Amino acid sequence: MNYPLLYCFKVFVAIGLVLQSFSIYATNYYISAAGSNANNGTSSALPWQTIVKINASMSLFQPGDSILFRRGDTFRGQILLTKSGSSTNKIVFGAYGSGSLPIPILSGGQQVSGWSVLSGNKYKVAMGSTPVYFLFANENIQTLARFPNTGMGVIQSGSQGTATGESSFNRSTNYWQGGTVRIRTSDFTYDFRGITSSNGATVNWPASPGMSYAPSANWGMYIDGIVGELDVAGEWVKNTSTNDLEFWAPNSVNPNTLSTIASVEEYGIRTTDNVSNITVRNLQFQYQGLDALLFNGTTTGILVENCVFRNIGSCGVELVTSTNSAVNSNTFRNVLGAAISTFNSNTGTYALNDIRKIGLVRGYGYSGLNNMEGIVCWGGFNNYIGYNKIDSVGQHGIRSDGEQNYVQHNTINNAVMLTCDAGGLYSWGSASKNSFYQYNFVSNCNGDFIGTNPAVSIPVAIGIYIDNDQFNHTIQYNVAYNNGEGMLINTNNSSHKIQFNTLYNNKFFQLLVGLSSTDAPNHLIENNTMYSLSESAPPLIAQRDAANVQVGTFSNNYFINPFNKLVVRNTYNPSGGYVTTNSSLKRFESSFGGGSGGKISKWYSLPEDVVSTGAELIPTGNFNTTTEANNWQTFGSATRSFSNAAGLSGSNLEVSVSGGGSGVYPPTFNLAASQKYLLTFNSKTNTINTGVLRIQEQGGGFGILSQIGFFPQETSTDYYQKIFTTPVSGSNNERLNFQPDVAGIVFNIDNVSLKPVTTTPYDPTTRHQLFTNTGYTPLTIPLSGSFFDIDSVAVVGSITLAPFTSKILIKVSDCVDYTVATVPNYPNGTAITLKAPNTIAAANSIGTNANVTYQAGKSVTLLPGFKVEKTTVFRAQLGGCN
Repeated sequence: MNYPLLYCFKVFVAIGLVLQSFSIYATNYYISAAGSNANNGTSSALPWQTIVKINASMSLFQPGDSILFRRGDTFRGQILLTKSGSSTNKIVFGAYGSGSLPIPILSGGQQVSGWSVLSGNKYKVAMGSTPVYFLFANENIQTLARFPNTGMGVIQSGSQGTATGESSFNRSTNYWQGGTVRIRTSDFTYDFRGITSSNGATVNWPASPGMSYAPSANWGMYIDGIVGELDVAGEWVKNTSTNDLEFWAPNSVNPNTLSTIASVEEYGIRTTDNVSNITVRNLQFQYQGLDALLFNGTTTGILVENCVFRNIGSCGVELVTSTNSAVNSNTFRNVLGAAISTFNSNTGTYALNDIRKIGLVRGYGYSGLNNMEGIVCWGGFNNYIGYNKIDSVGQHGIRSDGEQNYVQHNTINNAVMLTCDAGGLYSWGSASKNSFYQYNFVSNCNGDFIGTNPAVSIPVAIGIYIDNDQFNHTIQYNVAYNNGEGMLINTNNSSHKIQFNTLYNNKFFQLLVGLSSTDAPNHLIENNTMYSLSESAPPLIAQRDAANVQVGTFSNNYFINPFNKLVVRNTYNPSGGYVTTNSSLKRFESSFGGGSGGKISKWYSLPEDVVSTGAELIPTGNFNTTTEANNWQTFGSATRSFSNAAGLSGSNLEVSVSGGGSGVYPPTFNLAASQKYLLTFNSKTNTINTGVLRIQEQGGGFGILSQIGFFPQETSTDYYQKIFTTPVSGSNNERLNFQPDVAGIVFNIDNVSLKPVTTTPYDPTTRHQLFTNTGYTPLTIPLSGSFFDIDSVAVVGSITLAPFTSKILIKVSDCVDYTVATVPNYPNGTAITLKAPNTIAAANSIGTNANVTYQAGKSVTLLPGFKVEKTTVFRAQLGGCN
């Protein structure tokens, strides 16, 4: 693959431009906290002192000049940059001094001290007319006084410019005036506006410009910035009547015992329109109320590298419209809007950034769209977004719209923390096409529904979300795991190549392809692994507005759910609403355009361990005699007969169904309160298109109590099992209905058993394990126990993963005997206990600082070649698997 080379080329170009920026005519300007603005600033011996001097000297700066801040110093203020460099000689903002000192800080914060008691636990300090955007205590952001104190209240009615809250918002006329209303206007947007008037529970603000979506009933809202709402610890407010800053410190302590910093500057560096060819490197930006770096207008040649951004109100780096810009190797922490935000970025590079805790205060950052993002690249073409580490983000980890973009080798964890209908990796719109999404790892995106309208909200938080109207992307070698949903290809998408992705243990589905009646998707979906670990989560869902719309071409995919043999859910929406068809792999491939070469799990088990079983409740389920068969009753058009059909274990029950809503049931039985039951049976059918056998729990009053499950039918005999708990607390004369979902078929059942059981739950990820390597070098992982891969090939000793790859293994035993060939070399720092029922024979090596125990039932043999490095603890014990 040549994509990493593309990345190297882009970085090389960026570095090349930087190297060219040192002109022989360039001037270095030095700024030191120990300097003086009366100095000429052109040597480290005579530096300037303040940012004020930089702004006053802006006319001096020429292409190739550098403005250098002394390491270890902090400078408060904001730079208004009006001058551009050139493509060969950039203007550089950077650092000087000993490299062992911390990088210089450009701060928007003012230290606050001298607090005096206001009343009770509230303190005050005079701030004059200085605006305060945020308050921090011991580095932690404090809450602007708000109502309600947590969560969101409920809107009763609203429109652009007004909202009426629930009765708890009732206050006197204009009580809320001067505060800010913050509203969840959709699943994926929060909007906020300054309140100009209020009456009771109704607040008003200018209707233009409008919010991203009009406020409406049953969505959430809260109001902050009102002095009268300073009522709990951890809140603060600026009292505009007295110009005092008021604060109730965390844990009700005296705030003079804390380090309190008020955010008083809007920006770190802000440009006038169309300033270009600027480099910012080796600087730390903190406590800016809006953006740390804002490049306005149309820009080119912006480079931001090796900087730190922390405690920022809106955005770390904002590029409005840029070409040939790069934001690389930076650290972002506690930014409320977006770490990196670009609009119409072309040929940009956004790589190797460490981005964490972004957009985690609901209703802050930006108002409306593209808020609470790790990286948002909204529009443009030929951008590279790669090798970023992103963790804990309110909405999308990465949003990349546009054409011919490369989004690859990124690791995204815990995105979509304060929104829903969003993705860890997200793209949208008809301008998004011909891009590559590859080698990305996306995990633990699960969504947040506080403030949503439950009647219309979309409860999805997706690992990889390709939203409406896109075409011709290549989506490959990605891993999406432990999310609400794995990958969603929404309606009106076409011609995507979706291949070699691993979608593992996502809660509701692994892959969903949504299609409208006008779609001609023509997707190629091949060599993907869709691995569900929830009984109710099918690996694949194909959802369409018309029954005859086909997804595209499927080839050689794994559809795995070890707890459910249904692997595909087909839904379509005729005029009467959605119709769902649950499918086995064979049915999907033969009847619903499911292609060929698909594979299912060879590891079929229960999601709970059965500890004990009780008495049989269906003693006639083996059909050993005609009498047992005749004890089963029919309903609807079904007929039943005693059979010796081949494939089942001797005699069985054969059922013929000519019409819908028909089937058989055994003699009734009684259920105990709060009891789990295990149902097992064998079945086969006469046609591959039979679909599923639906088993329903029916009470004595002939009402359906629950759907026990849907079991796919095959022409060869298969085995099925299911644990369920009745929804009734004890019931007499219950029965189970065995009913196929299509008419005109014949099916056979045998060995039907229903027993009360006690069970022990277990974490399925401990038996179906995903191993990952998101590092830049190969990773060897030692294995303890007996493992197989998804093709049932034994894997022993260890596995080695190439960078940005993964592997799923099934652990079938914690305790096996080991030979010389199966005990791997253990690298430095390994901590492991190797257990065997009988013997361990080892000739391996163990690195430094390790803690390794070999424990076998009969013998531990250390053979020639066995080696333990110094500083390692090694034990050999007799004890077996206990």
